[in-house]
Amino acid sequence: MDAVRLVNVFASDEGGGSPTPIVLDASGYELERMLAIARQYGHECAFVFPPQNPAAADFRFRFFVPRQEMNMCGHATLGTLWLLRRMGKLARDEARIETLSGVLHGSVRNRAPRTSTSRSHSDRSRPRGRHPSAREAIMTVLGVGERDLLPLPILNAVTSRTKTLVPLQNVKTLDGLKPDFSRMEPICTSLDSTGLYPLRFPPFPRAVSMRANSQRRPAFPKILRPASRRPPSPLG
Repeated sequence: MDAVRLVNVFASDEGGGSPTPIVLDASGYELERMLAIARQYGHECAFVFPPQNPAAADFRFRFFVPRQEMNMCGHATLGTLWLLRRMGKLARDEARIETLSGVLHGSVRNRAPRTSTSRSHSDRSRPRGRHPSAREAIMTVLGVGERDLLPLPILNAVTSRTKTLVPLQNVKTLDGLKPDFSRMEPICTSLDSTGLYPLRFPPFPRAVSMRANSQRRPAFPKILRPASRRPPSPLG
């Protein structure tokens, strides 16, 4: 078994990025222990196990938030690959990774990790489902008005989990959000979404992730606010 290491994924300088607790050798870790670590840190956590099928994969990654296990977490996958390489536990440039979403193929080029799925998710990676009826409720929860939103639909985007994208007019509105978290969970449940993702579109997109820390039923929502003048955390 290994200690918990905290990696800031997508950070351009100190204090930025998405904090990700990672255990590189979680052999012997039970479900309750992984949930306890997720509750302690309050972020998506990654745990590395030996693969269940060594012929098809090199590692098995499991991802947890305070209430339960997730099928997949993009930034935690990239951070774990980077840490495995940095700690000398990934000698090759490529790795096959078992997850609850399927087997991923990861690669590290010039110290920058990348991943791809071994099976098609093209039907799950596109935005789907407009939610005009929920627009007013979402504005109320975020504390914004119609003039603060772009004239675009609010959509559910599906990667390994469903996220509700809320397009905002400008960075000032994004950075000034004061959401009512006590009212967020019922809205996310009605949308079959794991959280609200307000974002500002190009030329310099930035995103605030108000995530409900569960895979199926939103709970423990939090805000990851990008600091001023720092690049965004991606939606994932």
